[in-house]
Amino acid sequence: MDLLPRVVRQKDAPKYCGVNTNYFNRHIRPHLREIRYGPQMVGFDRIDIDKWIVDFKDNSGRLGYGKEEENKPCRRIPKSQGSSCEGKPGGLTSESMEREFAKAVKRAITMKPQHISSIK
Repeated sequence: MDLLPRVVRQKDAPKYCGVNTNYFNRHIRPHLREIRYGPQMVGFDRIDIDKWIVDFKDNSGRLGYGKEEENKPCRRIPKSQGSSCEGKPGGLTSESMEREFAKAVKRAITMKPQHISSIK
Protein backbone atom coordinates (compact mmCIF):
# COMPACT_ATOMS: atom_id res chain seq x y z
CA MET A 1 0.00 0.00 0.00
CA ASP A 2 1.49 3.32 -1.08
CA LEU A 3 0.92 6.19 1.29
CA LEU A 4 1.21 9.88 0.51
CA PRO A 5 3.55 11.60 2.94
CA ARG A 6 1.79 13.93 5.37
CA VAL A 7 4.52 16.55 4.90
CA VAL A 8 5.13 17.86 1.39
CA ARG A 9 8.64 19.20 0.90
CA GLN A 10 8.99 22.82 -0.21
CA LYS A 11 10.40 21.83 -3.60
CA ASP A 12 7.49 19.42 -4.23
CA ALA A 13 4.65 21.62 -2.97
CA PRO A 14 4.13 23.63 -6.19
CA LYS A 15 3.91 20.42 -8.24
CA TYR A 16 1.50 18.92 -5.70
CA CYS A 17 -0.72 22.00 -6.17
CA GLY A 18 -0.34 21.93 -9.95
CA VAL A 19 1.23 25.39 -10.16
CA ASN A 20 4.69 26.82 -10.81
CA THR A 21 7.02 27.86 -8.00
CA ASN A 22 6.43 31.59 -8.43
CA TYR A 23 2.65 31.21 -8.20
CA PHE A 24 2.96 28.92 -5.19
CA ASN A 25 5.29 31.31 -3.35
CA ARG A 26 3.17 34.36 -4.14
CA HIS A 27 -0.37 33.05 -3.66
CA ILE A 28 -0.40 29.80 -1.68
CA ARG A 29 2.63 29.71 0.59
CA PRO A 30 1.64 32.80 2.64
CA HIS A 31 -1.47 30.88 3.79
CA LEU A 32 0.44 27.80 4.95
CA ARG A 33 2.37 27.09 8.14
CA GLU A 34 5.92 25.96 7.45
CA ILE A 35 7.34 22.83 9.06
CA ARG A 36 11.10 23.19 9.58
CA TYR A 37 13.17 20.02 9.88
CA GLY A 38 16.47 21.80 10.21
CA PRO A 39 18.26 24.86 8.91
CA GLN A 40 17.42 24.13 5.26
CA MET A 41 14.59 21.61 5.19
CA VAL A 42 11.12 23.12 4.93
CA GLY A 43 7.83 21.38 4.29
CA PHE A 44 4.08 21.95 4.47
CA ASP A 45 1.29 19.83 5.91
CA ARG A 46 -0.50 18.17 2.99
CA ILE A 47 -3.84 18.57 4.76
CA ASP A 48 -3.25 22.35 5.06
CA ILE A 49 -2.47 22.49 1.33
CA ASP A 50 -5.61 20.50 0.53
CA LYS A 51 -7.67 22.80 2.75
CA TRP A 52 -6.29 25.87 0.93
CA ILE A 53 -7.22 24.29 -2.41
CA VAL A 54 -10.77 23.53 -1.22
CA ASP A 55 -11.18 27.08 0.13
CA PHE A 56 -9.84 28.55 -3.10
CA LYS A 57 -12.16 26.36 -5.18
CA ASP A 58 -15.18 27.25 -3.06
CA ASN A 59 -14.45 30.98 -3.33
CA SER A 60 -13.06 31.26 -6.85
CA GLY A 61 -13.85 28.10 -8.76
CA ARG A 62 -16.29 27.66 -11.63
CA LEU A 63 -18.37 24.69 -12.64
CA GLY A 64 -17.04 22.50 -15.43
CA TYR A 65 -17.97 22.84 -19.09
CA GLY A 66 -21.65 22.17 -19.65
CA LYS A 67 -22.60 22.55 -15.99
CA GLU A 68 -22.23 26.32 -15.91
CA GLU A 69 -25.16 27.02 -18.22
CA GLU A 70 -27.72 25.14 -16.13
CA ASN A 71 -26.56 26.73 -12.84
CA LYS A 72 -25.84 30.21 -14.19
CA PRO A 73 -27.24 33.02 -12.01
CA CYS A 74 -27.90 35.08 -15.16
CA ARG A 75 -31.46 35.51 -16.25
CA ARG A 76 -32.49 35.38 -19.88
CA ILE A 77 -33.94 38.57 -21.33
CA PRO A 78 -34.88 39.51 -24.90
CA LYS A 79 -31.93 39.74 -27.33
CA SER A 80 -32.80 43.35 -28.14
CA GLN A 81 -31.90 44.30 -24.57
CA GLY A 82 -28.61 42.35 -24.46
CA SER A 83 -27.91 39.98 -21.60
CA SER A 84 -27.93 40.70 -17.93
CA CYS A 85 -26.78 39.03 -14.76
CA GLU A 86 -28.49 40.04 -11.55
CA GLY A 87 -26.07 41.84 -9.28
CA LYS A 88 -23.30 41.95 -11.89
CA PRO A 89 -22.73 45.23 -13.71
CA GLY A 90 -22.44 44.88 -17.46
CA GLY A 91 -23.69 41.32 -17.48
CA LEU A 92 -21.59 40.29 -20.48
CA THR A 93 -21.55 36.66 -21.46
CA SER A 94 -19.48 35.01 -24.16
CA GLU A 95 -22.68 34.63 -26.18
CA SER A 96 -23.48 38.35 -26.02
CA MET A 97 -19.86 39.28 -26.78
CA GLU A 98 -19.90 37.01 -29.85
CA ARG A 99 -23.15 38.61 -30.97
CA GLU A 100 -21.74 42.13 -30.53
CA PHE A 101 -18.54 41.18 -32.36
CA ALA A 102 -20.54 39.78 -35.29
CA LYS A 103 -22.51 43.06 -35.46
CA ALA A 104 -19.28 45.09 -35.46
CA VAL A 105 -17.80 42.98 -38.26
CA LYS A 106 -20.98 43.37 -40.31
CA ARG A 107 -20.91 47.15 -39.81
CA ALA A 108 -17.21 47.30 -40.80
CA ILE A 109 -17.81 45.25 -43.96
CA THR A 110 -20.79 47.32 -45.07
CA MET A 111 -19.13 50.65 -44.19
CA LYS A 112 -18.79 52.97 -47.17
CA PRO A 113 -15.23 54.01 -48.15
CA GLN A 114 -15.80 57.70 -47.32
CA HIS A 115 -16.57 56.76 -43.70
CA ILE A 116 -13.33 54.84 -43.29
CA SER A 117 -11.18 57.92 -44.03
CA SER A 118 -12.96 59.90 -41.31
CA ILE A 119 -12.15 57.31 -38.59
CA LYS A 120 -9.07 58.23 -36.56
